[in-house]
Order: sequence, then structure tokens, then C-alpha cells
Amino acid sequence: MEFREVDSPGHAHSLSADEVREDEPGMTNTRQSSAACPHCQHPLEKRPSRKKKCPHCGQYIYVRTRPSDRTKVLVTEKQAEEIEHQWDALHRAQAEARLLETPGYGPAKKHLKRSLGRDPTAHEVTQELARREMAQHRADKNWGLYRNSILDIAQSLQTQGDEKTALTAYMEVSYLDLNGPRNCCGVDDPVLLAEYPPFEPSDAILSPGIVWEVAEGRRVLGLTEAQLRETFIAAARTLHAELKLPVSPENAWTLLKRALSERAGWADPNVDS
Repeated sequence: MEFREVDSPGHAHSLSADEVREDEPGMTNTRQSSAACPHCQHPLEKRPSRKKKCPHCGQYIYVRTRPSDRTKVLVTEKQAEEIEHQWDALHRAQAEARLLETPGYGPAKKHLKRSLGRDPTAHEVTQELARREMAQHRADKNWGLYRNSILDIAQSLQTQGDEKTALTAYMEVSYLDLNGPRNCCGVDDPVLLAEYPPFEPSDAILSPGIVWEVAEGRRVLGLTEAQLRETFIAAARTLHAELKLPVSPENAWTLLKRALSERAGWADPNVDS
């Protein structure tokens, strides 16, 4: 894998990870006994541990860790952005490597490549695999596992920056949780299903982590309580109609709203209710 290292502000060249030197021009290695401003190259009396202005030229100095050698360096803002791009590329490569070991990865990637007309991203393959798992779990009436596959999609969407769709998926997870999903392992016997129904609200456990993700999604998207409720009700109504769930979307919203207030410190008197 190739990383791009910055020589000086405004200039970059390609450099493989095993060729990275300890001291790149324009970057100051913070492990050195002395450090210099990456802008004016003036020696600094004390190495900064976080963003600060150079006392000599007044430009901001950033502290970043290079993915190529895990060395902390003092850089300009542009160089800091370049290092962030390097980390993004590294994380994408690591995600792709993990996916290679996932059963069904190859067929899913080929299917997406045909339908998209391009190589799919690691996130797209992750979501395709989760959707395939959802279909199997639904056929087997394994609703706890079905819920987990939706959570996988939500986390993938969030990682790729699609906060809006991720929030909807997290709300679907919370609605399923409030209905107490069970794994029925393909059982079709109506007598057994009557005794051990696929959803049992008395078993419901609303994960604090999911509550936090819903609250955080609302914050990131800047939604009012009314807008959040509308999004939840829309997602819940679809699941309610498809799966014949015992808890109504409206009652589920009341429970989720209470959990948001209690567990996430979400209550806000300045928003509409």
C-alpha cells in the first residue's frame, strides 16, 4: 500500500510505507530533542502536544501521528489534512482485508460490481452482506439476529458518513428492541409459536448504546424533537406493518423518548415536544 508524504507546504510525492524516513522535510519529529515550526522552521523552546500558534510566525502548528511509522510530527494544516487522508486510506484497506475473510464476500462484491458498474467500497460490500443475512434471518424467524444485521448496516453507514440513513437504521433497531425480538430457529409450529412468540415486549431491553446513537444522530443532524419523532414513526410503521409487531410505533416512541431523557441526558426545554 502506498502513502503520500508531504515534503513541504503545497508539495507532495508518493512514498511507500517502508521507505518513510524519520524526518520528512517540512515535518518535525516530536521525538527529537528539539522541534521546529513547520512553517518558518524556527526552533521551538518547547514541543507542543496539541494545536498551538508558533510564537515566531504566528501560524498554527498541528500535531499528528503518521500512519506509515506511527511517529508524531509537527505539521501545517495542509499537511495535517494529508495525514488524515492517509489514515482514511489505511482504514479502508484494513476493512477490505477483514472483509476478504468474511464468508460470501467474493460473490457479494461481484454482484455489486455488476449492478453498480464499478468496484464497490468496503462499506457497500458490508451492507450487502448484512442485507443477505437479514433475508436469511427473516426466513428462519431469527429476529434477534435480524436486528443485529440492521445494526451492522447502521454502523457501516455511520462510518461512511451517511448520518441520516444511519439514524433511521438505529431507530429500526430501537423499535425492534422495544418489541423484544426472539430467535425462533425456523420453527413454524403454530402451537409452539403461540407459546413462544417471535416478539415478546416483556423481554424488551433497550440498549443504552443504541439510545446514545439515536441521541447523537439527532445532535449531528440538528433535528428537533418533532423531527426525530417523525423519523422514528415512519421507520417503525414500516416494520410494524411488515412484521405485525405487538408494540405500536406511537407507544414505542413514548418509551424511546423516556430512555433518551433518562439515559442520554437528552431532555431539552428549548426544543418543541
